Amino acid sequence: MLDVAAGGGLEAAVQQAMTIGSAAALLRKQPENLIAAARANIEKALRPYERDGAVALSSAIWLVEARPI
Repeated sequence: MLDVAAGGGLEAAVQQAMTIGSAAALLRKQPENLIAAARANIEKALRPYERDGAVALSSAIWLVEARPI
């Protein structure tokens, strides 16, 4: 599990989603009403995963190393 809020709760998780990644790129230069609607929907989507100040989502990380042959 990955705490996308880094211990900061639901608001921190929403802010993270709004400032980095694909959502941030899509929302850049959009009208304020569209940004507000996106924020509300992101919060609604993340709310079920909030527990005790964490917003924990399933995750996987691949570590890849390249070596010359």
